[in-house]
Amino acid sequence: MKKIFVLACLMSAYGISAFGQNEVDALRYSLKQTPATARSLGMGGAFGALGADVFSFYTNPAGIGLYKRGGVEISFGLNDQYTSTSYEGKQSENGRSHFHLNNLGMIGSASDKTEGDWKAFNFGVTYAKTNDFYENFSIQGKSESSLLNPFVVQANGMRPEELSDAFPFTAGLGYVSWLINPSDTIGSSYFSTSSGENTQKKNVTRTGSMGETAFGFGSNYRDFIFFGATVNFQSIRFQEKGSYSETYDSTQPITSFQYNDHLRSDGTGVNMKLGVLVKPSEWMRIGAAFHTPTRITMHEIYSVNITTSPDLGGEGEYKSPDLITDYSIRTPSVAMANAAFILGKTGTFSADYEYTNYDRIKMRGAASNDYDYSSENTVIKTIYRSTHKVRVGLEMRLLGTYYVRGGAMYQQNPLVNNAGGANNPFITYTGGLGFRNDYICVDIGLGYTERNATYYMYDPRFVNAANLDSRLIQGIASFGYRF
Repeated sequence: MKKIFVLACLMSAYGISAFGQNEVDALRYSLKQTPATARSLGMGGAFGALGADVFSFYTNPAGIGLYKRGGVEISFGLNDQYTSTSYEGKQSENGRSHFHLNNLGMIGSASDKTEGDWKAFNFGVTYAKTNDFYENFSIQGKSESSLLNPFVVQANGMRPEELSDAFPFTAGLGYVSWLINPSDTIGSSYFSTSSGENTQKKNVTRTGSMGETAFGFGSNYRDFIFFGATVNFQSIRFQEKGSYSETYDSTQPITSFQYNDHLRSDGTGVNMKLGVLVKPSEWMRIGAAFHTPTRITMHEIYSVNITTSPDLGGEGEYKSPDLITDYSIRTPSVAMANAAFILGKTGTFSADYEYTNYDRIKMRGAASNDYDYSSENTVIKTIYRSTHKVRVGLEMRLLGTYYVRGGAMYQQNPLVNNAGGANNPFITYTGGLGFRNDYICVDIGLGYTERNATYYMYDPRFVNAANLDSRLIQGIASFGYRF
């Protein structure tokens, strides 16, 4: 049942966290979804073998060795997210737009040193957003079920004075706010203060992002083989605010209550990327890259509060303590193969393949947290799998300095087939335009992705799933200067 519950909670960017520090968080921070530049987005992210672009720092760093001159580049992004939900026959819609800095980079080149076999030694430092967490969605409908049902199951068999310590975020708060009550003095069983059909609503707001600052080096040997490496430092910010409510008719002792939860996460991590490219002919490039696992250290704060109407306890608001936790995640490694075909001065066709073993994600305690996360790691091995990702892109040159691009990204869902939840693959369609001369480049890229998922507002033993259909339109504008 836990496997089904975890899968059911995953949606859009793969999920929510019920209390933080779980397998859902581990997957969220293991994903990379955002191309760094407009040119790479327009070509479906298939840029591993083309090189000479900031995106090389985050795919195959051997592409750094293809720079002929140094330069600077900056990109701005705009994400428009929309989600439609269906729950108990009721449709809801919500969305948001978010403008952000997508990348900023500087590359230095020593490619004018042409004597000898080593034709270039290039270096650079870049920042790029690798994942965006901004999202809003809403769910509402009428049901005979209640969030209080799992509260009652938790509380049964426990004395009232034990509940706040045992379940400070759920049944304990339900008891002190008078939402559940014991049927006897020893607490052998509990009941909900209000029951029957009610109107349920859930609003979720997510903000934050993942970014990487990369220090990279690339070299060119005889214009035949290229080597590259980067050291990358991650920064993570994530915040989720959930507001869940139930409203009953006026005959109930409590006609409505609201359960609000707040999770804030901050983290840092480090990894390396290594790559090689070979140019066997002027029209072909092939390459391979390896991304090491990232060791991420997270700091999280989680809290809950409940309000009721009428307020039988007279306290106004019932708050949980803050749950403050430090833990670490080892994300999976990535193996990548790249190929590009240069169509003379007409254009290029490129393709990338990635293999990622999400079932190798590991969690453990950090700082003073000695919890071993063995149950979470077992769930990770059970519900996640190794995946394949394919990116393809085409760029055509028009009138010498103008370019038109198109591409697609196909990614398997990291959830296993028989886990009880939707695991449809994710397909993104992209396109773009660009202008490039010897010194200036201006590019625009667009991407469109649709996803379908299920979402349970609480324990799926007591509530039906909501179906979520999400759409993401991503735009990037990049500006560069070569010197």
